[in-house]
Amino acid sequence: MKKIIKALLAVLVLFTAVTFVRYRTLSPCGMLKKEWVEDARKGVESASERAREAAKEVGGRTERIADDVGDAVEESAKEVAEAVAETLADEKSFGECMAELWKLKTGG
Repeated sequence: MKKIIKALLAVLVLFTAVTFVRYRTLSPCGMLKKEWVEDARKGVESASERAREAAKEVGGRTERIADDVGDAVEESAKEVAEAVAETLADEKSFGECMAELWKLKTGG
């Protein structure tokens, strides 16, 4: 009987730990942050690529300068986008994060 109780307690503790870890890592606000950061990064990379293509049309020296400036701006923009996403998601409640995530995933 004691072995059964110990086994049940172990299962209960394990279940509680797994639930807590999943909640912490798969929270709607955390997922929303990831979505916003990924969208921002894609936008920055796209804009950077368009700028590089435009610089290639102008010439070689301008292209090198544009690459250097583009790399610096791209990294800064990614960091800013990540900070903004974290701040916006931290200000939202659980329900607001769920609603916003639903809008992102369903397109409206």
